[in-house]
Amino acid sequence: MPCLNGHGIIFVFVDRVLSEAITERRLPVNAPMNLEERLGKVFREVFELKELPAKNELIYKQFPKWNSLGHMSLVTAIETDFDCILDTNDVLAMSSFQKALEIVSRIHGSA
Repeated sequence: MPCLNGHGIIFVFVDRVLSEAITERRLPVNAPMNLEERLGKVFREVFELKELPAKNELIYKQFPKWNSLGHMSLVTAIETDFDCILDTNDVLAMSSFQKALEIVSRIHGSA
């Protein structure tokens, strides 16, 4: 087994998450949900939640499962489910459910 430095581990993790997102999490582009419902579904799937907590409780590093690895899983799932590419500024700015909704709404041009 090759020895991976910290960066290699992240790449392996992101590759695995991307593969899972493509095969298991992809929503149809024309899903009969609004953006907020679709984003809520992504959050529930990524963080393995039965119900979505209050949106003001979904804050990066304050919500138990939303750590740095959870953040990369979330970014990958959002890019896959919404068929978009988030730029670095958006990835860094995505600090809450509400901020993620603002970013996705801006990219899709609606709420």
